[in-house]
Amino acid sequence: MDRAYTPKKLLARGGEVVAIDASEPMLELARKRLGPSVDVRRADLNEPLAFDDERFELVICPLVIHHVNDRAAVLREFFRVLRPGGNVVLSTQHPTTDWLRKGGSYFDVREEEDVWKRGDDSYTVRFWREPLTSLCAAVAEAGFLIERLVEPLPVETMRERWPEEWGKAPPRARLPPASPSQPAAA
Repeated sequence: MDRAYTPKKLLARGGEVVAIDASEPMLELARKRLGPSVDVRRADLNEPLAFDDERFELVICPLVIHHVNDRAAVLREFFRVLRPGGNVVLSTQHPTTDWLRKGGSYFDVREEEDVWKRGDDSYTVRFWREPLTSLCAAVAEAGFLIERLVEPLPVETMRERWPEEWGKAPPRARLPPASPSQPAAA
């Protein structure tokens, strides 16, 4: 996600920021990091949003949509709370990663489960795996126009940490650069 869309950058540009999360520990972290100038609220994206119609100019949803049970419903909610001409910046994990790790068909739409470990603690994380075609259709059906789809390449530091996976990535030289007049390679 473009760093221009971080809460602190939006505040510095005079924006009013409302941050939501379903997790109380994440809300506490947001309050601590962002301070009193940000309205931090508990909200579950699996339920209707408690905001008036046309309340916001921008919705930012980084790496969350694949954890929502009904992606189409929350996208319709985003459309409802946006003012005319408003925008959504949305990111998700790429479905190819999960397809390669878990098998099956790339075109499957199904709930997956991973176990994340941090120190001695383990966390079960559930998420939805679906092809980009399915997610993009839900975006369009909610009323949005996709202006750009960006599939970033692995960063150079990945070469040292995961050399086998780095070798599977497409060569950078083969992909055309993105420009305002030409969309990024997808």
